[in-house]
Amino acid sequence: MNEIFDKLIIKILITSFILCVVLLYRYTQKIIVNRSRSFALKSVYPHKNPAHAIHVTSRILGFAIILSDFSFFLSEGLFMALFDFFIYSVSLIILYGVSLYVFESIALYNFSFEDEIYKRKNISFSIVTFGLSISSAFLIKRIFYISQGSLINLLFLWLFTTVLFGFALKTYYSVTQKNINQTILQKSNYEAISHIGFSWSWTLLIGSALDIEINNYTRFMTFSFIQIVLSVIIFPIFFIGISRIFGIRKSFSISQSLTSSTKDKNETEDLSGINDALLFLATAFFTSLITGQVHFGSFYPPL
Repeated sequence: MNEIFDKLIIKILITSFILCVVLLYRYTQKIIVNRSRSFALKSVYPHKNPAHAIHVTSRILGFAIILSDFSFFLSEGLFMALFDFFIYSVSLIILYGVSLYVFESIALYNFSFEDEIYKRKNISFSIVTFGLSISSAFLIKRIFYISQGSLINLLFLWLFTTVLFGFALKTYYSVTQKNINQTILQKSNYEAISHIGFSWSWTLLIGSALDIEINNYTRFMTFSFIQIVLSVIIFPIFFIGISRIFGIRKSFSISQSLTSSTKDKNETEDLSGINDALLFLATAFFTSLITGQVHFGSFYPPL
């Protein structure tokens, strides 16, 4: 009974330490991500400003996702376990914050946090940042697992995935024919959800492409690039096939020339964004099945 009680006390101490790290993260994101003087420190009132609430809680969720696979090994003592957690959590906080800054600078370079969240209370802006937060979190969680405890490997993988995902974000308009700037200016929440599906699908594809041990950086990058190219080839095949099998007519190309000011918003706003997001994700999962789960072994197809 005393052993159970002691373990409970230790877990409560670890919980308290994690909350201290979360507090550190709250102040760190002000330095790295937000340019406003008091942005990260303002209280959150979801009923008054849901855009602010979505933005903040998406950051919290992303940070929780990153740390969810961390394990505490107490064989060398509680202090060493907490110290190890502190070092890696601080490293991941920095990488997460810089990733968000880079990705949001690419996707949302025409907008500022203070204008869209405080002045306009723009939920579509927060939806896009929510998608980028979760994408960044899963990428960092993936590279943390692959790095196998090496900070050098972690830094290399972070730079590599940041370049890949940053380039992927630049292809949003080319692939979907949707303008993210127009989406945010018009506060189109459905179109913002479409961007979530796009960014999450690329997160799945990039994560699947990293499924190799890091024995040689050049070999790792070459293999990953080949997997990305294969994904680019396979993805549209699955997308077109699924669309035709289920008779989904409205997909990538969506008209955005809605000029009539007399119509109701529900009549003028394109509501297919959720469908596009789900179709993106389904296609990405099918594509990752081909790129990451086909093992030839000693089999070689005869030609």
